Amino acid sequence: MHWFAIICFGLLTGLAGAVYGGFMADLAVDWLAISSFEGGAGYFVVFMILLAFGGSLIAGIVICALAGGPGWSGMLRGFASALAAVLLVITALGAFAWATADREPLVAGQPIDVAVEVRLPAGSSRPEGTASGKDYAALLSGSGSKSRLDYLRPGEAREEGGRWILPAQIPIHVSEGRRVLSVKLADRDTQFFDTPIPARPAAIDEAWSDWLAAPYLGNLSPPAPEAAIAIRYRVVVRPPPPPREPPAPRAPTEAERLQAVYDTLSAEAPTEEWLALTTLEAPEPVRDGALKTVAHRPDFAAALAARIASSDAVVARDAMYLVGTMHPPPAALGDAVRARAAEVMRIAEAIDPAAEDSRDRLYEEAFELSSGVKAASFGLRRAGVDFRPELRAMAAATRPREKAPPHAIADDLDRIVAYFDKLEREAAGK
Repeated sequence: MHWFAIICFGLLTGLAGAVYGGFMADLAVDWLAISSFEGGAGYFVVFMILLAFGGSLIAGIVICALAGGPGWSGMLRGFASALAAVLLVITALGAFAWATADREPLVAGQPIDVAVEVRLPAGSSRPEGTASGKDYAALLSGSGSKSRLDYLRPGEAREEGGRWILPAQIPIHVSEGRRVLSVKLADRDTQFFDTPIPARPAAIDEAWSDWLAAPYLGNLSPPAPEAAIAIRYRVVVRPPPPPREPPAPRAPTEAERLQAVYDTLSAEAPTEEWLALTTLEAPEPVRDGALKTVAHRPDFAAALAARIASSDAVVARDAMYLVGTMHPPPAALGDAVRARAAEVMRIAEAIDPAAEDSRDRLYEEAFELSSGVKAASFGLRRAGVDFRPELRAMAAATRPREKAPPHAIADDLDRIVAYFDKLEREAAGK
């Protein structure tokens, strides 16, 4: 083969090896439990990609040179041999990583735990607290001391022979020996116990082990005799997780509630029931449908006037908003809206404009009603009712109580009056 072709095919082999090596390295991150802490897993994958590229490049050049021959058929034969060799080696390395992956040991296909009982020193007081306190037992597995823990459960403590015993149950999560159990109590150093628990327990223990009463501290020295604890253990089947509580049913929103009422309400239902579906929280099709159902009933105007006069300011506001959307509303509703405008003025005039909280009191007591009156004035104008005198009077009453700008009530009222004045001039041709 020509050396230029050998190098080109070697580069192609290197690129193929880098891609396949990166794929296999990404899988091996899980198989080998490589931590992503501080980018460890990412660095591993990048390093494997570079290693696969370099190794595949060298292998590709060497194999292409040795296995290739003259002509295109010879070059392709060399490239195919190099590519097959590289992919076979990377696959073998990936299979080795998969085979050596540490997996959770099972007994009869079920995950297992080590149940532990911790016996406190003689003279210890009854354990207090909850299972989420500072006292725990841990299982350390393998040379890297991979650990799992469970909090000791004071609520299940029992007394035997004048010594308190607390239980815990720790998952056996990896298939690695040496197994060490440790116990940390809030008032003393951690104490460790070597155990013969195998990397892959073959069966469930029917009985507890003997009490292990020779603990050692982190510096390998024994604890003081009066502080030494004892433990015993046995391998048990892990209990299934508790069943999940079904989520509480979601309370329907007000819009959903109103939609449901609309969908089931009889066409012959009283007008008031239909008008109750015209609030601002109702979906627009519900408001429009409810209005269409009752707008031509003889008692419609009286029922809507009653809602405008409601002691609930929100109900009154929504009823006046409905007046504002109609083309046109019954003109007789002007009297009901004027009564609410007069009430806004009475509320405003009862508030001392010099009081520091005059704006807050005005908004708390009159804002909903004033909003409804403003909205209703548009519909009433279409019915031939001139509401500008009331709007001007409301602006004059509320402005001093709103103090400095912005005047959320008074300025809006002035703008509406100005707009109606403009419409009147345009209609007069001026």
